[in-house]
Amino acid sequence: MTAAFIQCKSLTEITIPVGVTEIGGRVFMECDNLQAVYVAEDNPAFQSVDGALMSKDGTTLYYYPGKKEESYEIPEGVTTLQQDAIYGCPNLKTIVFPSTLKTAYSMAIEACPKLTSCFFRGHGRLQQSGRVWRDLLLH
Repeated sequence: MTAAFIQCKSLTEITIPVGVTEIGGRVFMECDNLQAVYVAEDNPAFQSVDGALMSKDGTTLYYYPGKKEESYEIPEGVTTLQQDAIYGCPNLKTIVFPSTLKTAYSMAIEACPKLTSCFFRGHGRLQQSGRVWRDLLLH
């Protein structure tokens, strides 16, 4: 499922069924009204945490649909941010990264024009791929 719902402007919420066990990048890109991603309880690969799409074991953030929130604290235990994990959050000003974060893929954070503050818990090394911090560098 790569770019499966790209530019679905009318999509406000979605439930990932049991049979979906792989999700590629940019799956919800430019879904400007998406408020929550839910996951079937028996899905072996994914879970929803406060409307955000995460791996079942809680180590990977696939998508955060925070269109209205001004801040987001990524849950402790997350080690990886997938491509476009935090995309198109027009009001997001602050992100708090967990001490467990190790890897952020290309364009993990993008199209968040008000993002001005990032806080990192802990002192671990972060591996990045490509233009991870594009929005931050533009300010």
